[in-house]
Amino acid sequence: MLSEKQKNKIYNRNFQTFHSGKKLRTKHKMFRDEILEYLKINKDKIIESTPLPSTDIGKDEEQSQFEIDLYNQMRKYIDDYVESTLQPEYEKEVREYLKAKERLLNGLDNLMEKIKNNEFSWYDGENVEWGGAGVIITSDCQRPARENDIFICVNYPNLIVGVFDQVKELGAGYIDFENKYVIYGFLAKSAQRQINKYENTLQEYNTIIFNMVKEMKEFIEEG
Repeated sequence: MLSEKQKNKIYNRNFQTFHSGKKLRTKHKMFRDEILEYLKINKDKIIESTPLPSTDIGKDEEQSQFEIDLYNQMRKYIDDYVESTLQPEYEKEVREYLKAKERLLNGLDNLMEKIKNNEFSWYDGENVEWGGAGVIITSDCQRPARENDIFICVNYPNLIVGVFDQVKELGAGYIDFENKYVIYGFLAKSAQRQINKYENTLQEYNTIIFNMVKEMKEFIEEG
């Protein structure tokens, strides 16, 4: 009869084979961290649900058979967990992500239409700034910034800040902690390109921000 200590030792040995990723099914590898946590939490339950080998066989054969049976039981638990919980949750997240992406693209289309029709004004009469996600937009060229920040100093920051604020609002559900630096970084570099291309005058700002939004839409479509 196997002792609890022996069972735990065998379980831990099997756990390491899944931890290495070698024994995970290809379609399960994207859930590796969640699966490992699940195996840790359900260790006792999985061990208890694994049938014990016959005591008529030798001690070594008994351990080998239990290791095989326990491995198969762990795999069964993994398969059930992925199919019943992880895969549906992932598919739901993908659907929500795609809907959020569609909302953002439609919003950018509407924003371009507003700019084209001279219907986009932002923070009239105020001098606003943007600071976040590695981007600084300001009219104060002496404002402190970190070494890696994209620093944009312009005479009329309001409209550019307005575009950033609109992208942030429209991107709810799409822009997150992981991609915000890429998205806002792209938008900032787009602003720099347009500002360098056109004169930094108020008359040129509709062209500048229209092209920013257009490039942003193309970037999101490709992503």
